[in-house]
Amino acid sequence: MQRSGEGRQTSVAWSSIDILRDWQFQAAMSVAIPIGFLWVWWIEPTAGVFDAGVLPLVVFVVVFPFLEEFVFRGMMQRGLLKTSIGRRCYGPMTLANLVTSSLFAIAHLPRGGLLLAAGVIVPSICFGYFFERHQRLVSPIMMHMAFNLIVAMSAIAIEPG
Repeated sequence: MQRSGEGRQTSVAWSSIDILRDWQFQAAMSVAIPIGFLWVWWIEPTAGVFDAGVLPLVVFVVVFPFLEEFVFRGMMQRGLLKTSIGRRCYGPMTLANLVTSSLFAIAHLPRGGLLLAAGVIVPSICFGYFFERHQRLVSPIMMHMAFNLIVAMSAIAIEPG
């Protein structure tokens, strides 16, 4: 076991299969469906985005999650976790996760304003938590892709016309 923060321990050897068997990961993924639908209903961040065809959908569901998680979790959060301040815990969250999630929200400001930025905070903290828990990018990328897919499907289903 390796310490991930003050008083919290995480396993170092999570395989992809172990991640899928993690009950916390399964619970978070199952909650994503109703939350993704409510998120679209409340925030409507994707109205009309998918009218142009399948390419915007692929970019939203596959490309953005991979790139965003690589930058925010793989580079920023990982870098912050190398500092003692970044490893400081506030409940189940590290300061590194909170800072990274705040920067993630700020990055969404130009596209959707304060409402979208506020709407991505909780999913981002969840992605960051599982990045730290599993110490691999695969879980936040999978979660981000699933969340974006649910958001896209909900936006298409809700969109009038």
